[in-house]
Amino acid sequence: MNYISFILNYLLDKYERSKSFVQNDEIQRKISVKVNKIFPEYGDEAKYELFTQVNTAVQTLVSEKFITISRKKNGLIDSIVLNSDKLEEIYVFLSRKPKSETNQQLISLLEHYIAISGSDSLSERLEHKKHKTTTLSRTPLYDPLESISEGAAKNEVLSSFCQVQIERIKSNKKPEFFSGDITEYANILKAVSELYQLSEETYVRDFSVRIFGDSKTFEKIKSKVISLLFHYGNFPKEEETILQELNLVKN
Repeated sequence: MNYISFILNYLLDKYERSKSFVQNDEIQRKISVKVNKIFPEYGDEAKYELFTQVNTAVQTLVSEKFITISRKKNGLIDSIVLNSDKLEEIYVFLSRKPKSETNQQLISLLEHYIAISGSDSLSERLEHKKHKTTTLSRTPLYDPLESISEGAAKNEVLSSFCQVQIERIKSNKKPEFFSGDITEYANILKAVSELYQLSEETYVRDFSVRIFGDSKTFEKIKSKVISLLFHYGNFPKEEETILQELNLVKN
């Protein structure tokens, strides 16, 4: 195990889940961890090799000023504290992409699909979503039989989804169907957008080639696309029929 990377990544994970990350506080709250929480066998005389490796890693991080530490009376390390003034350097050191950067990319992507959807205001959409969640019903955000313009109807599901995800990101919650891969997420949104443009039956393979230039890309994201449509659209309970209703059929 690379103890240096493990310690830093643990602290960064904790930081990115904290209120300091969400609120971008000028005065950062202390991000710390007890050594025996991440290394339960630290201090066990039978685990001398682990003991020395942890000590060496911690001392290296202290010398880099990435962390500070406190010790028990017997000299053992008690807790490790992240130096928030060194966050940028730590991300570079780990070759780790900051969550703030990922979030901004996601928001820009989501805003793009909101912009091309001709949607209603964000506050109206969130109120609709809130009402849907509160009542625990499956009241549709989009009814294809409603007498609304074709352009608005085609993107209503995607618009509602994108707006909810932006609010989730701003609340430091993980956006739905995001696994950490920006490219995959962009493909999911593009697929949903393009599905509503289908005016005639189209084979899955042909659809994938047309919008991704690859016959297999859509298959890789199909389950997430279906789940998104099922939860944000007005479709029957059988998820397997959703694509067919949008004119996408098996090869």
